[in-house]
Amino acid sequence: MTLKTVSTVGVIALCGPTCGGKTTLAQTLVARWPSVFAPVVTTTTRQPRPGEVQGIHYRFVSRFEFEQYATHGLHRLDDSGRIGVAVVTPNGIEPIRAACEALGKRLVSVHLGANREDLIVRFLQRYRADREDRAEHYSRRLMHLLDEQGAWANA
Repeated sequence: MTLKTVSTVGVIALCGPTCGGKTTLAQTLVARWPSVFAPVVTTTTRQPRPGEVQGIHYRFVSRFEFEQYATHGLHRLDDSGRIGVAVVTPNGIEPIRAACEALGKRLVSVHLGANREDLIVRFLQRYRADREDRAEHYSRRLMHLLDEQGAWANA
């Protein structure tokens, strides 16, 4: 990539299934090159899951607020001169793409994943490391992981 190409990038969107390494890669990029990359706290219209904190894990907003935030948040990011790094699902890419286009910037989408067995092992490690007994929460997340694995293969 040339410097000109990099300067046209507004956001790098890291996509993939639960436990696919998205958050780890995003944190590594921002920690290693803080003058180049800025974290983008994902904004969602869904309700928080147990243990999720507003403004840290996600910004939980209404649909109207979601549309407004995508545009204004990327303006602030653009003013900083850094490239945003967002962890998103396929549903979250389009609003970011539209906001980038409005600023004359590009969205670079990177798909991360792993084989099914590795994803399940990582998921179970995450569950074991959680100090709260939330088996029901994790069973729903595991079912979602297994269901979405097929969808990611077709994305």
